[in-house]
Amino acid sequence: PTPDPWRASWLPERPFEVRLPQLDPDLPAMRALGVPQLIEHLAGRMSLEEAVERAKAATRQYAKRQATWFRNQSRQALQVEGFGHGPGVEPALAEVAGFLLTARGGQA
Repeated sequence: PTPDPWRASWLPERPFEVRLPQLDPDLPAMRALGVPQLIEHLAGRMSLEEAVERAKAATRQYAKRQATWFRNQSRQALQVEGFGHGPGVEPALAEVAGFLLTARGGQA
């Protein structure tokens, strides 16, 4: 089977001991994508496989919320001030705005 890049990025294939620093659970960094699930795994409250799957789901949910936000913004809100001038700038900005407004980026 193909190795899961999420799992590989979290924990190497060699055994080692992880010690969590005593960080305040209310810190913004402790709510970053994947962090709560990794902490649950390292604390022994869920398997690595479950933590990875839950982190993937949280990431998909976050991406959907971002896409919804971009779709609900007006084109005027997406204007870039001081970006520059030239023959390629307007088409490039139109392409970026189209990507952000459809939240698909060429994918179905």
